[in-house]
Amino acid sequence: MKRRLFLLVSFAAAAASACGSEPPAASSKPDVDSTKIVLQTVKARPKKIQVNKAHAIATLEGRWRDLGPKKYLFTTPTVNSVHVQCSRADMKCTETITYVFLTSLDGDRIGGFLEGELGSITNNYRITEWSADKIVAVKKMLVATLELRIFPPENSADRVYAERGDPKVFSRYVLE
Repeated sequence: MKRRLFLLVSFAAAAASACGSEPPAASSKPDVDSTKIVLQTVKARPKKIQVNKAHAIATLEGRWRDLGPKKYLFTTPTVNSVHVQCSRADMKCTETITYVFLTSLDGDRIGGFLEGELGSITNNYRITEWSADKIVAVKKMLVATLELRIFPPENSADRVYAERGDPKVFSRYVLE
């Protein structure tokens, strides 16, 4: 809990110092220079994937990079930091994503995000596979599925969003 609060406060402080103390007007768009400042100032924790020796707990940290395509409204904003903890005993993973939403990076789309919004999203997954080579966890939503895949030997992880009714509506993220 302290780590999540630290990440949120760190994002808030960096975003406030990069963009000034006044929040942008609802209709204003950041210029290219302020976007570059935010990207240079706001940093995610370095990529790290760990599984303890007893294989009871797995954690990962870093940021999700969207490999596309961005054909749907609810994508993870470009400026983000992620922390995932998985418990083999509970067969559950909890993912917390902290983000800053900027239309100059993420497009002028709706989906509940406000320009310059600092926020966090928590997703709870059910683990469907746990081996030394791979951990797979799934979150089924009303119209879509999120799948989290962790590959400890390769020090890699990815996340896939796929709508159930339209296989063309998906996005893939990699941990970096």
